[in-house]
Amino acid sequence: KARRDQINAQIRALRDLLPLPEPERPRLSYLHVMALACIYTRKGACLRPGEQRPRRRPGDAACGDGMRDA
Repeated sequence: KARRDQINAQIRALRDLLPLPEPERPRLSYLHVMALACIYTRKGACLRPGEQRPRRRPGDAACGDGMRDA
């Protein structure tokens, strides 16, 4: 139970870091928080100026995949 509580607390902290309007954050499920955090992180890695993109491995999502709503 303590481990689950710690994981849930970290997901709530991650939710608060997402660039979303405050009224929308509490409505997000933990699954949505994790998915949006992955999209946001991928987007930042792909759009960072002056740095080379990491090499993609087969099966990796391409930069831009799933980012229509982010």
